[in-house]
Order: sequence, then C-alpha cells, then structure tokens
Amino acid sequence: MFLANGVLNTPGAEKDLKLAALIAEQIITPCVIPLTIMYFRRIRNIGREQHPLELLWIVVPVILGTAAILLFYLSGKESILNLLVDTRANGFSAAEKYRGRPEYVFYVTTHMLYMATIIIQVIWLLIYFVILGRKERFSIKNLFRFLLRGGKIRVTELQSDVTIAILVIIIIQVSSLLDYTVLHTALNITIALLLGVLLYLFCYIALFGAKRTISLTEMQNAWRYNYDEASKQSVVEKMLTELLDDAEEEALIRIQMRIGENLHLDQLRATETIEEPEMAQQIFSSVAESWEEDDLFKRFQCLLLDEKIFLQPRLSLVDVADRLNSNTSYVSKMINNAYNLSFPELINTLRIDYAEQYILSNRDAKQTEIAEKCGFLSASSFNTIFKRVTGVTPKIWMASADRQAKLKK
Repeated sequence: MFLANGVLNTPGAEKDLKLAALIAEQIITPCVIPLTIMYFRRIRNIGREQHPLELLWIVVPVILGTAAILLFYLSGKESILNLLVDTRANGFSAAEKYRGRPEYVFYVTTHMLYMATIIIQVIWLLIYFVILGRKERFSIKNLFRFLLRGGKIRVTELQSDVTIAILVIIIIQVSSLLDYTVLHTALNITIALLLGVLLYLFCYIALFGAKRTISLTEMQNAWRYNYDEASKQSVVEKMLTELLDDAEEEALIRIQMRIGENLHLDQLRATETIEEPEMAQQIFSSVAESWEEDDLFKRFQCLLLDEKIFLQPRLSLVDVADRLNSNTSYVSKMINNAYNLSFPELINTLRIDYAEQYILSNRDAKQTEIAEKCGFLSASSFNTIFKRVTGVTPKIWMASADRQAKLKK
C-alpha cells in the first residue's frame, strides 16, 4: 500500500518497480503471521504434525497474488496507475467511478481485501498471544529483569514481546494514520527503521529457539566470534567457561578426554594426578632442613597449618608479619627461600588445595560458596586462580576426579 501511494511523479522505470513491489507485497505479507504461529508452535515443542490452519500461509498469498497478477494484465499498467493517482489525490471514494472495470477489482484486491486480510491476521495473532501469555504466565516483570538485571527469560516470552511490538507498528501503518505517515517522511522513515530493527531482533533471537531460556549474556555470545588474534585467548576462555557452566557431567568427561588428546603431558599432569589433593604436602615437604629449627618459620607454619590463616579473604603480608611480630621484608624473604614461592603464590596455592578438598566433600556446592569458604573474594577470582594453579577449570577438575574415582571401582 505504501509503495502504491508512491507511484506519483516518478519516472516510468520506477513506476514499474513500485507496481511489481506492490504485487510482491500482496504475496509475501500474508505469509508472515501464519508462519509466525507455526514458529511459536515449534519452539514450544508442540504441533509437530501440521495443523490445517497452517496451510493459510500458502493458500491466502496464492489467492491474493494470483488475482493481483491476472487483474494487472487485464487492466493494463496505465489504467492501474491512473486509478492509484486518482485515489491518492481524492481518497478511497474516487475508486467508485471505476466500478465494473478490471482496475477497480485490482484496487479492491490489492487494497481493501489485502488490508482486511492483514487486519484479520493481526487480530488472530493478538488473540493467540493473549491466550499464550495467560497459559505460560508471561509478565512484564520478566522482561525488565532480563533487560536490567541480567536475568533469564523464556525464549517464547521474549519472542512474544518482540512480535507484539511489531504488530503495534503494523496496526499503526494500516490504521487511519496511514495518510499522515505517508505525508510526513521523517515519521515514515522512523517507523520503517524501528520495524526493521524489531524484525532483525526477532530473527536474531530465533537463533536461540532450541533453548528454553536465555540471558543477555548468552545473546551476546554470537558476537564474540568476531575476535582478532590479540583478543582470541581471553574471548575463547570466557566462552568456554560459560559453556562449561551449562554442561552436564558426561559432557564434561568427554571434553576432558578430548583436551587430554590435544595437550602435552606436562599440561595434563594436573588432570591426570587428581587422586587426592597433594599440593600442600608437596609444598611443606620441600622446605629446606635449615628452616626447620627457625622459630619464626615454625610460628609461620603454625599459622598456615593449624589456624589456616590463608582462608582469610583479605590476608596481606602485613597481617602475617604483624602476627609474627616481624617485618614484611624478612617474612617475604623467608617465604621465597623456604618455599620458592612468593607470598601471594603460596597463599593462593594453599587456598586451591583447600578448595579441592572442599569440592570433593561438598559436590553440590556452588562456586560462590566454594570461593567464600576458601578465602577468595569472588567466584570469578576463584576460577581464574584455580585454572592458573591446576591448569584446568573447577568443573573439568571435578569431572576428572569423578572419572578416576569410577575407574578405581
């Protein structure tokens, strides 16, 4: 309809294109709403067998399109252009003087009947969404939580919200505001751009149609594949971490085995020797004998082994030196010489050792809980340090431990 209204004062070639676009619109647009309902039935995992009403997506466009094409050739291009110019200048009532002629039937088919078809389909789709929303308990709060708080929302609900926004724009376009939007170019362009964005968003969300729920972070994952060499490692690591969070135990075991086939032996040592946590024992057994009689060293060992001071989240070298009534320089030198580690490396290694034991005895613990119990300030810092110390993420480590436990049985 918009394309037909634009045939005024345009060269002949452009008029031909716009008339062709008018017929194409007659064929394509009525397909959209029945196909939309088919799509929603698929992502809800119902209606695998075709419903009779779904045939409307092909029947209605074929009827309207065939009628428009036949009437176009029966009427002739010039007669149709004259009718469109007349109705554009004088309103719909101007078409009455063409009554009984093929171009009048063409006008009824491509305008009145087409508009009636679209309005009926839009109302049909709105009723469908009202019933669907009540049945699935959709809520505007879910959308706000998804947009503002990073929460998850069902794909069906998110697509419903986008589709309703598209329908609102379509209703505006076929309503009494039609002449106003055509005459005001800026508004017409704005509506067209908004409709284009919403249609793109609908198609983009459809990529996640197999998932039940989705978050903004997951929607952003597709863009991450556009990385360069400089950002590749950090981007891939972040994607893997998020994917592992969703993975089941069997999948994790298969991944661990696949990693084992591709990594060098020394890189795999952390995953192949996880029979029980041994890092702390290895650290303390490597202490030089010359330190065993040192009173400061013994008191430091007591803080680590007996009081487990390393579990304090904000522990610093200053705190340890104060507890030992010594200075930071001497304590730092003692740690470096005795353990061949810096103070942060020693503390983080002991925390990871403790975390491994905690994981094995608390299989259902969340990563935030593990991080808190083991002295880390956040789950993200726990994940980063765990991988730095062991060479793998906590989930892969647990999968490897479970696998070895099964092999022992």
